Amino acid sequence: MYLQTSTVSLAVNASGDLTAYTPNLTGRVLEIRYVKGTLDAGTDLTITNEATGAAILTVSPSADATWCPRQATHSTAAAAALYAVGGAAVNDYCWLANQRVKIVVAQGGTSLTGTLYITVG
Repeated sequence: MYLQTSTVSLAVNASGDLTAYTPNLTGRVLEIRYVKGTLDAGTDLTITNEATGAAILTVSPSADATWCPRQATHSTAAAAALYAVGGAAVNDYCWLANQRVKIVVAQGGTSLTGTLYITVG
């Protein structure tokens, strides 16, 4: 599998909101890079798998940032997989199979812009 980066322009409307999508992507979500641009500090980003609604990342960054999101895993009995009894969750990649990523922006300011780079592979 090869790496692919999708660039998403975040140009919010006069209310500071936007819903945007990547093209179809396949692979593990390896990295999400946020370039704040002129967007307000504390802009809310909710990033999900469009087809399933599965959460990939929910943040309110105040500056440029990079994240490598992971999700909690479960046993075949649907119990949370933990490193130790009562311990931290075992995390693994968020996967996409020819699916789009949905990006919802809120409280981004008035008609401001930023950029999101989503790398899968």
